[in-house]
Amino acid sequence: MKKRLLMIILVLFLAPLFACSNEKAMEGSIYAFGTFIEIKIKANKDNVMKNYDDIRDIFFEYETLCDAINPRDINNVYTINNSDDFVLVDSKLIDVINYALSVKDETLGHFNPLVGNISDTYKEVIYGERGMPTDSEVNSLLEELNSSRIVIDGNKVKIEGNAKLDLGGIAKGYALSVVKEYIIQNGIKHYLINAGSSSLTMGEKNGAYFAIGLMYDSSRTIYIKNGDLGCASINEQKINVDDGVVHHIVNPLTARPAKNHVAVYLVGSDSKKIDAYATAFMSMELGEIGEICLSNGLEYIIFDSNGEVFESHPGSYYEFN
Repeated sequence: MKKRLLMIILVLFLAPLFACSNEKAMEGSIYAFGTFIEIKIKANKDNVMKNYDDIRDIFFEYETLCDAINPRDINNVYTINNSDDFVLVDSKLIDVINYALSVKDETLGHFNPLVGNISDTYKEVIYGERGMPTDSEVNSLLEELNSSRIVIDGNKVKIEGNAKLDLGGIAKGYALSVVKEYIIQNGIKHYLINAGSSSLTMGEKNGAYFAIGLMYDSSRTIYIKNGDLGCASINEQKINVDDGVVHHIVNPLTARPAKNHVAVYLVGSDSKKIDAYATAFMSMELGEIGEICLSNGLEYIIFDSNGEVFESHPGSYYEFN
């Protein structure tokens, strides 16, 4: 069974959190994006069941659209990867792809939605299905990536070249951002959506902060309300080899596993940005990360490969301890 990306201890007590007579609390979990997603909301008692079902359906819809492994009953990423021509897809998938391409530009290429073949290669190493790729194979994968591109024409999309589309670094966070937008539009103030522990969005706990402990340093706690937390880490899928650790987060500029950091925590107000940026930051220098975070209102705690910890100053809706 795949290990959880990180263990986050949530100081959450539903009884005091959800204590209003004309509202009702509802909680449950679903399995989507390869992980269990916890949904905890408090809403008008006449609407809470519909709100819960709507949130669940948003996750399932984006999981279907962004699935690169399985054919589904509608055209999705798998369909695109297995077609030589334009594929007509839902406009929501076009939006995700366009956002992924914008993040590629914003992160100087350290996030690239066409890393599918590279990611698959290292996952095969991790699962014992093959040995480490040779330098020649790595160079070939990198050339394949750099010579491919995504072409979008309205609601039609195709890949020119042999690279494969992989939205795994952004799909869950994007879905979570759609969920959060739905929550805000429906006036839900008390909520916590734990999308597999690597992506969380939360409202208030009786007007106070949620307390979240970090796996990499048990002495550190992040206090958040009305904000989002995301993390990228080498610990979800990895294996030790002679040359070091092989893990599932690759650097698109080298076609090799990212080596700069072991974990990146980001806090902000946009889960889709946090999810994608955390992945990109694993292979970026601290100075580059700081500039991007400053311009996007993000805070970070970074654990680097040398055992050092770097953090930015807390923002207005969260605190570090």
